[in-house]
Amino acid sequence: MLLIIILNVVFSAFVVLTISGLHLWAIYRSHVEERERARVRLAASPATRTRPRSAPARRFGPATMTVRREAAGAHGLR
Repeated sequence: MLLIIILNVVFSAFVVLTISGLHLWAIYRSHVEERERARVRLAASPATRTRPRSAPARRFGPATMTVRREAAGAHGLR
């Protein structure tokens, strides 16, 4: 009788832990898939498809970079 009760408790704990583990796994997978969809959506947006700007261009802006290129002698070479 005691053996049946112990086995019943162990089996019930196994079932509960399995169901909760599967539930947590499903939550984790949906989070990962949502993050992947956001990454793909960001990669396809027009803002990220442009050429990345260099560090001085980010710091000073495009007008400063044009002045610097012209001062360096790159008028029509670009």
